Amino acid sequence: MKQLQGAKLLCFLVLSGVLLMMSPLKSMGCSTPVFRYALERWAAFNYHIEVVYKGELNEEQKKALQFLNNASEAMFANVAITEITDPNAITVADDKLPLVRLLHPKEQRNNDVIWEGALTNENVAKIIDSPARRKIIQNIAKGDAVTWILLNGSDEERSNIATTTLNQQLIKSSKELKLSSEATNAAGDSLDIEIVNRGVHLSMISVLRDDPKEEIFIQMLLGTEPDLAYVKRPMAFPVFGRGRVLYALVGRGIKSELINSVCKGLIGWCSCTIKDQNPGNDLLIAANWEKIVGDSTWIEKEEVPEITGLADFVVEEQPQKEKITKEVKPQKMVENKLTLKKLDTVAEDPQEEVHEFVAENKQEAKDLDKNTVPEPLEDDNQGLLSNVLVRNILLVVILLLVLLPVVSFVLRKRK
Repeated sequence: MKQLQGAKLLCFLVLSGVLLMMSPLKSMGCSTPVFRYALERWAAFNYHIEVVYKGELNEEQKKALQFLNNASEAMFANVAITEITDPNAITVADDKLPLVRLLHPKEQRNNDVIWEGALTNENVAKIIDSPARRKIIQNIAKGDAVTWILLNGSDEERSNIATTTLNQQLIKSSKELKLSSEATNAAGDSLDIEIVNRGVHLSMISVLRDDPKEEIFIQMLLGTEPDLAYVKRPMAFPVFGRGRVLYALVGRGIKSELINSVCKGLIGWCSCTIKDQNPGNDLLIAANWEKIVGDSTWIEKEEVPEITGLADFVVEEQPQKEKITKEVKPQKMVENKLTLKKLDTVAEDPQEEVHEFVAENKQEAKDLDKNTVPEPLEDDNQGLLSNVLVRNILLVVILLLVLLPVVSFVLRKRK
């Protein structure tokens, strides 16, 4: 009988632990949505930039080096600069010097070089900034919970399917997913009721693999997981917080249920406030996140201005000509209006396009033709759905290891 009572006690304790781990209670952590907590509290890890050279630099090279050294403070980029001038420490051929290298944050435990090239104004500008990253900043500052980066693949047809699938699911998820009415910011203050009523904002940015302006940003994305650099299929990267990116959905794995699952998880309550215990990697982004959080009413009407300090490094873009086309273009959000509009213009140069797809709550997605929804594809990312389950199982095992000695001690005492 005593053994039976002990077994019941053990089962009760284990069950209680499981329920606590899986239920969205405030005692679990906080009632702040994951994407909001990450924006307020998770500072991005620093990327490392090595500048390798011998002797004197010319004026242009000095200017590029000065720009890099000022990037962290003046433009709030998450970078740390190291100058390597010791001849004994330089193993690079003289004809390749001066050289600039971009390396992962040490927290990612990846010693691979992301990108390297000559120390020029153009290269250092591409390391710190790019059009797609500016779009990410703008979307997050306007209140988007998740901004997806869609990197096209070598197969145009499959890339189009991935684009359509992601776009349509983001419209649907934005319409259906809502924040909890008890949602708070990281300080525990209630979020604006309009945010709760309006629901979540989800957006998408398409990036072409051969876009020279995004070359370094693309290498950064491909370096977030092993072997991605060798995959030519389309990839979808969910970005939230201060530029934190989760595991990519690849090829056939860009499926509606997985997209919705990721979005749902990121608007849910933050169950673990420790950044290192959450999946994902940080991107190199130049943004004053503290100002964005402090000045924001969470859904801002004004866009973040372009980064200052790049004027001497970036060739001014020529204004794009617009032409009328009958092609159905992706939906684009008009800030704080419950409507979807179609883009009726297209850039003449496809490499200049950064398509933004967004969807607002309380708006019927009338533009969607159910007959055009792609057939479900086989899943390349089945493991993604099991991440939460695996984590909970591990926590249960740890709980058992802690409780078994206690229960055993209690049983011996009762004997």
